[in-house]
Amino acid sequence: MSDNKFEGLSSVRAERRRRLEAGETSPKSPPTPDIPVVEVPPNKGRAKIGKRSNPDYTLVSALIKIDLYNEVVLELMRRGRKREYSDLVGSLLEEWLKQQKSA
Repeated sequence: MSDNKFEGLSSVRAERRRRLEAGETSPKSPPTPDIPVVEVPPNKGRAKIGKRSNPDYTLVSALIKIDLYNEVVLELMRRGRKREYSDLVGSLLEEWLKQQKSA
């Protein structure tokens, strides 16, 4: 076994060059059988029903203390997670906005 792992490639390349100089063509690939073409309808994928695909919502971020976030998530889980974190933040922001407008 040789030390050069690419040694075999050089002999293949030399053989190909010799065939081209001699006017030979490369060996033809075997003929492919006639296979009927079947058009497949595009995949519709999952239905987009979440907030991420709803144009009334936008993705925002805020930096809050990790302990506060963890407590809020735990409380939501204790209550059966009937309310999502984003819904809670949204309702708190709406309440704050109402207070600002009435002041």
